[in-house]
Amino acid sequence: MIVNSVIIEKIEYDGTLKTVQLTSDYTGQLIIAFPDEYTDKRSGPFYFQNRQYDKVFRKMARANGSRRLDPRHFQRNELLTQLRIPWRNIPTERNEFSYYALSLPEYAIPLEVVISNPHTKSRMKKAVIKDKQKKCYVIYIECRSRFGVFSFDLDCTFKNARRQEFDKYQYSDDDLIEDVYAHYDAWEALASDNERDQVNIYMEGNNVEIYTVQQAAAVGRNAQANNTHMSQIKQDQQRLEPEKILESLVKLREEMMKLANSPEQVIDVAKIAEAEIAVNEGDIPKAKNILSTVGKWTYDIATKLGVALVVEQLK
Repeated sequence: MIVNSVIIEKIEYDGTLKTVQLTSDYTGQLIIAFPDEYTDKRSGPFYFQNRQYDKVFRKMARANGSRRLDPRHFQRNELLTQLRIPWRNIPTERNEFSYYALSLPEYAIPLEVVISNPHTKSRMKKAVIKDKQKKCYVIYIECRSRFGVFSFDLDCTFKNARRQEFDKYQYSDDDLIEDVYAHYDAWEALASDNERDQVNIYMEGNNVEIYTVQQAAAVGRNAQANNTHMSQIKQDQQRLEPEKILESLVKLREEMMKLANSPEQVIDVAKIAEAEIAVNEGDIPKAKNILSTVGKWTYDIATKLGVALVVEQLK
């Protein structure tokens, strides 16, 4: 895969982060491959066709050193580590793109990985690959934009694991790119508003059905979008009384606390508590954004409890 540049980061258990950026200006065309493609030894999360980039990467990694994240971006307890990394204004060129890669600590297993657009708060696609050679998970983000710069927020919850658990574990969620060469929705990132309108008109004129939702679309007569959590602010939802929303959230959280028995479920309990705080502070849109990220387990409990107000927020 030919790219314009790569941004490579490595987080450690103590909250130190090392960052290296390579561009095609250094030593010619930048062609990369991913950990599950070859078995040759490499220095970072990419294979470089031009081996000179491996040398440049090692040299820059030594020179750049590491910096420690502050508590707003890195928090750790005995069970879990929560990481938040914001990136803004990564330069992009039309018809070209860059790749971002974050390596987790050795043997760490990701419990939740969310990449979001800082402007719209919508979720973005990513790849999460187990790097067996480096004994870590790597999060990859394809950076494309028709505006000349690309920004994202990365939120990750992970835990330390033993070798046996790491080997057996496989991360999965609804926002994964299964094929890193597929360039998911790349045409939308590169097309202008007028060009996108023309594509949609063409599809409609040729009986290609487009089902557009806030964060994803299923295209084609038999296409489906499965296990997708969407958040839509409706007129009637905006008129809901905060007291009723809060009452529903409290009821849901208390039931979830009784049933939670896994790290993922504990994370969802914490999200409901965070949504409660947002409602108490009068920030209903923030509460809705939080609720849109919870998993199916929470949705099922809300439905079972008959908490209609919260269920509406989760749809």
